[in-house]
Amino acid sequence: LEPEYISVTPDSRTAFVGLQENNALAVIDIPTGTVSRILALGFKNHSLPGHGLDPTDRDLPGNQPAISIRNMPVYGMYQPDGIAVTTDSNGQPVVLTANEGDSRDYDAFSEEVRAGSGSYVLDPSIFPDAATLKQNANLGRLTVTRTLGDLDNDGDFDAIYAFGGRSMSAFDGISGALLFDSGDSFEQTIAAQVPTLFNSEGTTASFDGRSDNKGPEPEGIVIGDVGGRKYAFVGLERIGGAFVYDVTNPRAPVQLGYSSAQGDDVSPEGVAYISPAQSPNQRALLLMSHEVSGTLGVYQVDTCTVSSINLFAPDQIQISGYCPTGLDLYCVRQGTPLQVATGISVNTQATVTVPLQFGDHCYASQPGQNVAINGIEATLDRVPIPATHPLGSLLLALASMLLGALTLRRQLR
Repeated sequence: LEPEYISVTPDSRTAFVGLQENNALAVIDIPTGTVSRILALGFKNHSLPGHGLDPTDRDLPGNQPAISIRNMPVYGMYQPDGIAVTTDSNGQPVVLTANEGDSRDYDAFSEEVRAGSGSYVLDPSIFPDAATLKQNANLGRLTVTRTLGDLDNDGDFDAIYAFGGRSMSAFDGISGALLFDSGDSFEQTIAAQVPTLFNSEGTTASFDGRSDNKGPEPEGIVIGDVGGRKYAFVGLERIGGAFVYDVTNPRAPVQLGYSSAQGDDVSPEGVAYISPAQSPNQRALLLMSHEVSGTLGVYQVDTCTVSSINLFAPDQIQISGYCPTGLDLYCVRQGTPLQVATGISVNTQATVTVPLQFGDHCYASQPGQNVAINGIEATLDRVPIPATHPLGSLLLALASMLLGALTLRRQLR
């Protein structure tokens, strides 16, 4: 076993240890100091829709590179490097993984082989198109393992196993079941946003150069609380930059976007999150250490999240979340959306004074979008009045006087 990374549950009772080369997680019971179980992570099927890959750096005639993401008869070993554990709404552990991949490559032993190598023989009954698959433009350049795939021990390979999942996954911390995988979205997003850096070492000169290995190589992952919502940040070791996911429901993560590498930062290794409360400028920060450039990148998380909205008659809207750059407030009144406030900065909680009417349906929006952030909305279908409001204090005082009068009347009787 080769322990790679460790993450501890919020209650500090259980630790999950990534066994990268073994494609597994070890679960440690901290109070007893024992390994309670090993969770095998299984394999990713790159032949399924939405789970393709670019398997070669020599896609075109003349062995020229190109972007070519497609389904292929290949299984990927997840082999996560960084892992991060969180809990779902029931308090059950969910482990998020950055599926980099890694091989056992030593002086005395190496499992690596090119799929196009003459020593890597494919079973002709399973791969009748083996000659085509072994071409450089297909799987010939892909680095695979020689230790898996000979299912019937007859000397040829019945299945092809590559290193890494090129993705982020979520695994059930109890059963080890796969809950979510980002599929080929890393490669697809990079191809759309920064095509000249696709599967590169962070330079245009190395374009497509990592496709035959492990592609974008997600390396590190960290979870941070942003305005009451959980975000996962996944650093990509080769091309750089980070993907961001909303993991408030860790069983169904939602990709929010990708931020490419900035300046001279090359090859992020470690990632850390600093909350607004701990930040020197009261803004959420992401720290990324870069092993090739020897630099520390400090990135400001400029996002807008909303975890709750509460309406209090006659004129208060309370927003919980995080939006330092400012958001807009809308209330739908008798079927008409009205912008009732704009440029509201939120850091944990903000209260806005707006005249409200019974039946108002209100939400916060990014400036100019008129769409509820995180789908959070609220309707004034009753008349709650916070005790901190002057009218609320007056009503509480009147209620106390009334109760006192009733008590006195009973005593006089």
